Amino acid sequence: MKKADIILTVSLLLAALLLGGFLLFGREQGQTVEVHIDGKLYTTVMLSQPQTITIDEKSAHCVIEIEDGSVRMISSDCPDQLCVHQGAIHKAGESIICLPQRIVIEIKGKVQGYDILIK
Repeated sequence: MKKADIILTVSLLLAALLLGGFLLFGREQGQTVEVHIDGKLYTTVMLSQPQTITIDEKSAHCVIEIEDGSVRMISSDCPDQLCVHQGAIHKAGESIICLPQRIVIEIKGKVQGYDILIK
């Protein structure tokens, strides 16, 4: 290996570590949970209020739990159960998706103001 190869390898590893750290620690704690069924908003709830949401619609049957500032899918009628096995999420921008039932659970952060307004 040449000196340039070693420098390039170390630089790429350092960049990967910095990016991973930003992605892991850079997101803010979520504020609200939005549940969408078949692309339509089903409900919006506060992440800080513990509760259980039971969905019993034509195409969707599942139970969602909000507890300790996180949300998870407890049970679902889908065959593969990937949404249940994903576990809890709590950061803004994270989501749980159940494709067979067309359910999307997404965590939203604080509503940010505008940086600049142009007329």
